[in-house]
Amino acid sequence: RLAVFGIVIMAVATAGAMAWAAEMGVAVTNACMEEEVDGKPSHWQLWTTSEPDVSFALDREVRHGGRAALRIRADKETLYSVAGQRVSGLRAGELYAFSGWIKTQDVVARADYTGAYLVTTSRDREDRILETKYSHMQCGTADWQLITRYFTTLAGTASVEISCVLKQC
Repeated sequence: RLAVFGIVIMAVATAGAMAWAAEMGVAVTNACMEEEVDGKPSHWQLWTTSEPDVSFALDREVRHGGRAALRIRADKETLYSVAGQRVSGLRAGELYAFSGWIKTQDVVARADYTGAYLVTTSRDREDRILETKYSHMQCGTADWQLITRYFTTLAGTASVEISCVLKQC
């Protein structure tokens, strides 16, 4: 069971906001997952609830676009396997798009909210969760697909955690 991810986050331009959107840089560090430390993407927090049955690695052979992608492999059913990063500097009330290219192999959904997907979690200054949103779940074996999760930052949002997830499969 395997999922491979390549990530982008950007402001979505609305009428009259094209110039601002073009200049707006959202601080996703190593968004293309090409920088590495010990074979893993730098600046991404990697965790799982089922070690050693899960592995995270940069894949330089199976990738979309750049020089690498993140591969999450689960050798047996696992609760969660997550690669996440917090981004700040997003403006309250603005619409953003968090996009990721996802390729799957033998991902079997066992229940609701299982598979490979993207998550956004908005947090306030005290690190309390304000909102969590999930993208469409990808299952089965499929070539690269662009998944986009649109979200509007809530008042009081200090940071948004963006995550690539392989869950219970």
